[in-house]
Amino acid sequence: MNKLESISDVQLLEELHKILNLADSSETIILNNEQKEKIEFAQKQYLNGRYLSAYQAEKDIEECL
Repeated sequence: MNKLESISDVQLLEELHKILNLADSSETIILNNEQKEKIEFAQKQYLNGRYLSAYQAEKDIEECL
């Protein structure tokens, strides 16, 4: 909740709102081919261990700032 309260990007908040509303509904999401490809790529990256934990991502961001 603290992170949500600190977000000032209106567009990001609107997208998060849409996502949260979709999670509460039984609405089917239809993806285009590009979206499907990106999801498949991300899944492969994850399975190959090519991802950051939330902790590591926050640490990396703090180092950049």
